[in-house]
Amino acid sequence: MPYIENPADIQWYREKFSDIWRSATLTYSSIEVNGIQIPNGELKFSRESCEEGSKILYREGALSIYEVSTTAPFDLLEQIISGKIPIGDGTADIKSELRRHNPSNYFQDGVREGRVRETRPRMEVNAAVSIDIPEDVEDEYSEVVDELDDQLMRADEPYYDLGCCEGYYFDYIFRSDRETPAILLFADSGMDFSISESGTLKVVSPTSLFEELFVSVLPQKPYDEHKGWQIRFDENQLESLDDCRSRYTEDLELEDIDELYAVLYLEDEMVNMVEHITGDVVPENPRYEIMQAFDQDNNLEGYLEGHNADYFEVAVVNALSTAGWLVQWYGDDSFVIPSFSEDVPGAPFQEIDVIAYHPENTQILFIEWTNQDISKKEQILDRTQAVSSVLEDYHIPTDIGLIEPLQTIPCVATPQKPTELSDDVVDEFEEKGIKVLHSERLQAIYAASQDTTETVDVDT
Repeated sequence: MPYIENPADIQWYREKFSDIWRSATLTYSSIEVNGIQIPNGELKFSRESCEEGSKILYREGALSIYEVSTTAPFDLLEQIISGKIPIGDGTADIKSELRRHNPSNYFQDGVREGRVRETRPRMEVNAAVSIDIPEDVEDEYSEVVDELDDQLMRADEPYYDLGCCEGYYFDYIFRSDRETPAILLFADSGMDFSISESGTLKVVSPTSLFEELFVSVLPQKPYDEHKGWQIRFDENQLESLDDCRSRYTEDLELEDIDELYAVLYLEDEMVNMVEHITGDVVPENPRYEIMQAFDQDNNLEGYLEGHNADYFEVAVVNALSTAGWLVQWYGDDSFVIPSFSEDVPGAPFQEIDVIAYHPENTQILFIEWTNQDISKKEQILDRTQAVSSVLEDYHIPTDIGLIEPLQTIPCVATPQKPTELSDDVVDEFEEKGIKVLHSERLQAIYAASQDTTETVDVDT
């Protein structure tokens, strides 16, 4: 993506886009502190013509909000960068510094990075003009902004509502980075760049740019079998559109290629990039990716095998959460269920370790875990049976009558392998409807979550 990093860069854009960007609108606010005007706002380019002029949208006390429209967008851009920002009743002399932003769809260097997730297409030219506040007015400026926040919320027009902010960003700049105001620059070139599911590359752009556009295709898998290639656009293949743009399409040869990046260049400037994954490749579960980011040494799998007894419970919770279950971890003495066992006198209640809900409300897992041999854990069978006894007759009342209860599944989680379990104990548990989540089953559930965003079945 190209950047404007200094005033000299404007000439490159003037040459490339002067016949595309026909107008620009500057919407900005100005706060007066000790006689110094401090601006915030945005400059938005457009391919449509506009009526030239300026007007005051709002003015009260120390705050003024202006809108300036022009059919000479680059002249207005130079005025802003040079520090001479036009206002309704003259020109504001501002010391400004032009800074770049990062290409991750977030703006920074003048506004806090997490301020707003941009929904505009990536095919843009963006920058931020940073305005430094003199040290002697910095504290007063913050106090004034606090007052203006409340003032704007009481204004009649909806676009001054800090909760709505319909297209205007200066109020968010007040709140998120009030000590470094900025003018944001947005310029949509009218380009569209994409790859369809079937592998068709599409580029839509003003015809005047196609002579200097090209695409670099970079296959990612298998790494040692494919090399990248470039696509130069043949003028005879351009299809004219009604809005004075042209469209180019090409079916990419993607046999045996699972994933690729296609990068669009204008001269030697990267202006966009798309990632394409074939329909046969299932993207990784984001929950799994997050877990891998925090567990780069794959400790979780070892914990599921009981390598550290203190971490087994945490490992079970994380494995089920990654697999899509909604997990609540109660632990000792946090949640109790009635005990119907005659074999445990004096124990009217039993604790439960974990309750896991299927997000589609089809199953509830009641899980008791142990680091011991389950054949030696006398109360496990009682606890899991108690859960079923409590809920088997429970119905959910609704307007149309009673609905059958969800399927409740009592479970026992153990770091033991299947070969380490007593066949008699396993058979007894299965007869009672209790599932044994041994280490291999838990690892299989976790592994299956890698390639699906669906909830992994507990029988995996």
